[in-house]
Amino acid sequence: MHLLNRPNLSVKIFLLAFLPIASLILLLGYGSQQYVFRQFTNEQTRYVSHLLERTDLLLNQFMKDLQANMLVLSKDERLLSERTDEAIKLLENYRLFWNYDVKNLYIITPDGRMTGTSGYLWEIKGYDHVKAILENDRTGPASPYWTEPYMSPVSDYTISYVVRLTGSKGEFRGVLVADLDIQGILAAYGDWTYTSREDLLILSAKNKPLTTNNPYVTYDVFRKEYDITGLPPDLIERTSREAHKFRDTEGNPLYVTRMTSNKWGWQVMAVLKEEKLHQSVRWIRTYAFAIGLLGIPLSLVISFYLSRSITRPLKLLTRQMNKVSEGDFQTTVENSYRNEFGILVRTFNKMVGRIKQLMDDLIRSEKAKKHYELKVLQSQIQPHFLYNTLNSISYLSRHGKSDEVDQMITSLVALLQFHLDKIEELVPLSQEIEGVRHYGYLMSVRFPDMFVLELDIEEEALQVLVPKFSVQPLVENSIFHGILPSMSLGSIVVNSEETDGAILIRVADDGVGMSEEQLSVLLAEESGSGTPGYYHMGVRSIHDRLGLYYGPGYGLTVKSKPGGGTVVEMRVPKRNDPDE
Repeated sequence: MHLLNRPNLSVKIFLLAFLPIASLILLLGYGSQQYVFRQFTNEQTRYVSHLLERTDLLLNQFMKDLQANMLVLSKDERLLSERTDEAIKLLENYRLFWNYDVKNLYIITPDGRMTGTSGYLWEIKGYDHVKAILENDRTGPASPYWTEPYMSPVSDYTISYVVRLTGSKGEFRGVLVADLDIQGILAAYGDWTYTSREDLLILSAKNKPLTTNNPYVTYDVFRKEYDITGLPPDLIERTSREAHKFRDTEGNPLYVTRMTSNKWGWQVMAVLKEEKLHQSVRWIRTYAFAIGLLGIPLSLVISFYLSRSITRPLKLLTRQMNKVSEGDFQTTVENSYRNEFGILVRTFNKMVGRIKQLMDDLIRSEKAKKHYELKVLQSQIQPHFLYNTLNSISYLSRHGKSDEVDQMITSLVALLQFHLDKIEELVPLSQEIEGVRHYGYLMSVRFPDMFVLELDIEEEALQVLVPKFSVQPLVENSIFHGILPSMSLGSIVVNSEETDGAILIRVADDGVGMSEEQLSVLLAEESGSGTPGYYHMGVRSIHDRLGLYYGPGYGLTVKSKPGGGTVVEMRVPKRNDPDE
């Protein structure tokens, strides 16, 4: 969860590389597929429109030829002669001329008598449609016309071309009717080679279907009529020639192209289901899907190696930087890069080397500083200490205490010799404790019956090297800041303990102790308050010297509470050789 909330650099680089590549592949695949589909659809609709134009043209030509021949035939006097066999022969010759595109050719006289090429004309005699044809020509205009499609007992599903017959004086003498084989004509003249003929839909002027094999055309057995089902009304009523996209009543997308330029008001349409239109280019979708399947893993691999090539040297550099931040200035990064990372690594190595050099210079400078501080300290024994000590010796001498005078002079000389003659910065703990013993004796003479000093150092710890003037100032602080302010007899214990490969030197007193505020500033910078002792070296100075000599993890720890005394622990390594 943390990785998701704050992704690291490698994840960010991986995502920044993978997402654009994968998105580009998907967009290219989807875009190319849609473009090809759109172009293919446009091309096919144009092609279908061209086929419809040819179909419309051929049908127009057929109808014009039929109209011309019917007009010529209507002028032939033999049609209305008394000899019906001659009229039938004439009609049969014309029907054969049309190669069975005309199913039936017949004449209806005003009295309802019918003569024609079929022997079953009696079946349609008195038929409502025949009556309508006769009545229309009896009262209507003289120009020929096309009927709406209807179901005929003789000619099956047909449309009729009707020409009015008149006498020499223009009187009405009947009608000449040609029942057409609609499906045969469409099969012969409909240039429809794109898909199947089921896609072709031709509607009459009153939107009655002329084609019967279209899936959207159904037959009503009760009314004996063909109807359009499954198509929205606005599709049928639209007159635009452009291709339009519709949906049938079941929601299937359709592409519809139409022609309406013929003289009799028919609509020649192609109704193509989108699924059928696109079935020939489905391989493009498969191809795009295959490219996506190959492209996504490829982009994963590319993104992974790109992220790895960038973050691997950065991680290496980061690890080394963490080592440097932890104080390891010996670390360097092996540089095998010849690019910007190589420049970064070289710069980092130079920076670490420079920092190490500066740190070494600083350590040498600090050691020199502490050395000179120590020399200055050795030369700055507080006059108060010498004055008070000599005054005590004078007092004892006047009172005839020669033994104590001798011992005080011996302790003072030994203390001065240890502090002034020895210039080593690190001394064995035994020498430091010896100086503490002499100092404690001198202070006990000066402040009699005020404190008891107990030295309990383990034998193994006596050879451990410690900085000079590190233990004695702690005893001095216990006397002046712990015991004397209490105005009562107190005790000071100096002991040692080995723990975890280090030596703990503990200075404890049962004096007045310190508050939390006093503890908080004890290891801070020196406050500047003087101490009327042998010399003044603050606790912070001792702590800094220990850190300088031994490094992190070594120094002073102070524990105290008001009225509960104070314990100062000095942690030093168990080291006997100053060069270790």
